[in-house]
Amino acid sequence: MDNKNIEWRKKKLKQLREEIESGQLNALRELVPNQMIDDLCEASGYRFRKRLLSPLITILHMVSAALSREGSFQSAWENLGQTGRSGVLAEARGRIPYSVWQSLEKWIIKQIHQEDNGNPKWRGHRMIGVDGTGVSMSDEEELTQHFGHRNVGSHVRGSGEGHFPLARVVTAFNLQTLIHIGHEVGNHKASERVLFCTLLPRLEKTDVVVFDRLYAGANLYALYKRSGIEFIGGIHPCLKVERLKVIHVLDDGDQWVEMKLMKKHRKKDPALPESIVIRLIETRIRGEGKEKRIWIATSLLDAQQYPAREICLWHKRRWKIETLLKEAKILLGANVYSGPGCLDRFCIVFR
Repeated sequence: MDNKNIEWRKKKLKQLREEIESGQLNALRELVPNQMIDDLCEASGYRFRKRLLSPLITILHMVSAALSREGSFQSAWENLGQTGRSGVLAEARGRIPYSVWQSLEKWIIKQIHQEDNGNPKWRGHRMIGVDGTGVSMSDEEELTQHFGHRNVGSHVRGSGEGHFPLARVVTAFNLQTLIHIGHEVGNHKASERVLFCTLLPRLEKTDVVVFDRLYAGANLYALYKRSGIEFIGGIHPCLKVERLKVIHVLDDGDQWVEMKLMKKHRKKDPALPESIVIRLIETRIRGEGKEKRIWIATSLLDAQQYPAREICLWHKRRWKIETLLKEAKILLGANVYSGPGCLDRFCIVFR
């Protein structure tokens, strides 16, 4: 091929690239600047040649697909008034290292955090809701080796191993803005508590984490406090409140209690204290047509600064996370994991 033909092909490629980058992608480029994507690629050590589908175009298409109700690359093409093969976009996505996607996530969260600084916090705290969920994957050998298959109970026809690998995802949201702030992924046997503990360094020292009873326990309460965060959550189902030592009664159904840490936890982590003082608040909730009594545990001991009624309301608001996860998995089709890009779409839809 002579030099003239080569130059013509380069010029044509540049023209096609500019056509794809123009139009409706410009709206996304205002949110995700070109230079920022180039900087992220450089910081991650990703070197790429000038292809038709550059990292800029690929990432913008990922964002477009995330915002699409269908959630596919093909719908991203159609939404932008263009035509193309979704397989080509998938190949382009596969060339981008996962470290670039992680850096993009952190950058987006930082931008939102900067914009959110002017918004009021609850009594000086950012309220963080935490929950976990399972995500199915296609039955591929590489995914099976990494995540494994979930065991199916004998009550299910064809019991034994499930047909598809399953990942465990723990995610955290700002309950005041409903913005996703971080997630951790493990195999189906991974403990949600362990995954959440790996998220702790990404939280701010004054954050208040709101969780369900799965994340409860004296050793976990001590770990949260040691990490500099406060908490509001249901108590462990095995905890016998009447056996706890009452330190101080604030009001009817509102008291400080002392919880002993089990020796096995202190042996594993000698820095843990022998006991921890927490506040227990009794409240009533309605479920399945009847009212029942529950206890809420919190590290916010000051009843004047942190009224019991408001603490109970925040515990109730945690259920918004359940709704968000349902929307991501069912309405947006993120219930099936199809590689790193799926998790980025799973988390970017709420930003």
